[in-house]
Amino acid sequence: DTSKWLLKGHAANEFWKWIASWAVMLRKPSDLGYSDEGFVLPKVHIHHHTVKTDVVMEGYLFAIEARTLEERRKARKASMNDRVAKCAEIVSQNADPWLVWCDLNAEGDALEDAITSAVQIAGSDTNDFKERTMLDFADGNVPVLVSKPSICGYGMNFQVCPNMAFVGLSDSYEMYYQAKKRIDRYGQTKEVHIHIITSELESSVLKNIQRKEKDAQRMADEMVQHMQVYNTESVHGTTRKVDAYNPRKQMIIPNWL
Repeated sequence: DTSKWLLKGHAANEFWKWIASWAVMLRKPSDLGYSDEGFVLPKVHIHHHTVKTDVVMEGYLFAIEARTLEERRKARKASMNDRVAKCAEIVSQNADPWLVWCDLNAEGDALEDAITSAVQIAGSDTNDFKERTMLDFADGNVPVLVSKPSICGYGMNFQVCPNMAFVGLSDSYEMYYQAKKRIDRYGQTKEVHIHIITSELESSVLKNIQRKEKDAQRMADEMVQHMQVYNTESVHGTTRKVDAYNPRKQMIIPNWL
């Protein structure tokens, strides 16, 4: 909760004014008083799929919600086949390109086997294969790409793809956010559909990611709110400065050029 560390009154105003003197916090043009026309991306739809499973994790007598890190790892392994089958079912219903995220090597192998035309990029693949496959997917030549966010989740432009599936989640919100932004970015012309597939045993992981996402959104909202006036004054008060170029000597070009 950012309200716990934000300054109050005059001190807060001076603090945010100082921040705005060297930094800008904004997410869209309207944060500075401009129009958002042409800036807003297509709508993103989040679909949650909870796979029911009667599988009991190793070391337990009953199926229980995974809470500790070790329990979450066991839950992912125990529910893998059910989650992979659900993902293959969802992907088969849509002919558009798909980007499917896994977290375990076994998940990636199972997804590649279960989904028609899927190509997996694994950590053990050569750099040439990784590069060629990612470019082929970006060009629309690979219909379904399966990989880990740690491999393909940063910096890639996959706007050709409007569909994404997470076959389970880790507790890293950064990884989740970066993975989503591979297709939710400028150049995307279709509404984005993101499917999150977890088992009943993994509800605590999903709740943790959702909490982190709300915390990040709230922090950004409050920072924009406090810096908006100072950012607007700073940006609107900026003028373009151009130095006139008046050459006084003739350039001599070397003979070798």
